[in-house]
Amino acid sequence: MTVGDAFRLPFPDNSFDAVYNTLAAHEFKKISNIISEAYRVLKPGGRLVLYDFSYPDNLLLRYTYLPFVKHIVELGTFFVYNGEGWRKILKAAGFKDVESESLYGASILMRARK
Repeated sequence: MTVGDAFRLPFPDNSFDAVYNTLAAHEFKKISNIISEAYRVLKPGGRLVLYDFSYPDNLLLRYTYLPFVKHIVELGTFFVYNGEGWRKILKAAGFKDVESESLYGASILMRARK
């Protein structure tokens, strides 16, 4: 196991076949920097799999979920995106074949290829 900084991963370029980020991305204000680092350490053709909270499309869920998120934001940092928001971030970092799958109404699974 290696301890490192998500903004400057202690690995050379093109090191990994896959990068997984599970329920962590929402904690970072500069998520594009973290996604760019994931891209850097992936081998050509490598896959990124990201699972995190998302902004609900369902109005009923949104009205129950957003007060919870507001409470979390007041206590710290919490950023959520919908599928289109994540797609833009991943494509801006250079990822291709970006796919999103809404899960449980308030979370999202993103898959992309370097």
